Amino acid sequence: MITGSLQTKRDVAYVVVSYKDDNKKWKQKWLRTEISAKDANKLGKKKKLEIEQEYVEKFKSEQEENSKKKIEMQKTDNQILENYRNMPFLDFIEESLKEFKSQVEESTYDNWCSIYHGRITNFFTPIKELKEQNNVINEEIERKIYYEKQLTIAEVTQIHLQFFFDWLYDCRIKRCYC
Repeated sequence: MITGSLQTKRDVAYVVVSYKDDNKKWKQKWLRTEISAKDANKLGKKKKLEIEQEYVEKFKSEQEENSKKKIEMQKTDNQILENYRNMPFLDFIEESLKEFKSQVEESTYDNWCSIYHGRITNFFTPIKELKEQNNVINEEIERKIYYEKQLTIAEVTQIHLQFFFDWLYDCRIKRCYC
């Protein structure tokens, strides 16, 4: 439910719109009108209601437009996930790094690449490949999980990331310059 009432403040008339936000809490928004406080006081009840209604409708339109944008962004996120869901996790990170290259300083990009090519790649590469390459980092540190196959984006969960950070901690990596 959205309501509006004409109020004056510092010689200007405002329509105060009261509404419930996404969390069902009441909020107020003060919308400035082009009417002076003096003129607002002279308006009849019918004219005040018309002005209140006009601004409430304007506010509703803005809210609907914002909701549509939110839904579109969610759709976009879902489409991105759908497009990438079967892509190997490590390939996704590498591709993402390449997309960021032009947006960050060279030293930042180089640092990100070294993190990716270091412990991230080592942790998420299937154990069979690591052993064939004789490339298991900190082999003496027990990992909670070794991967039999390359994980896809859809398969990586919070727990996989937690295992990765636990392993970094166990390796005594302080600043995570992996």
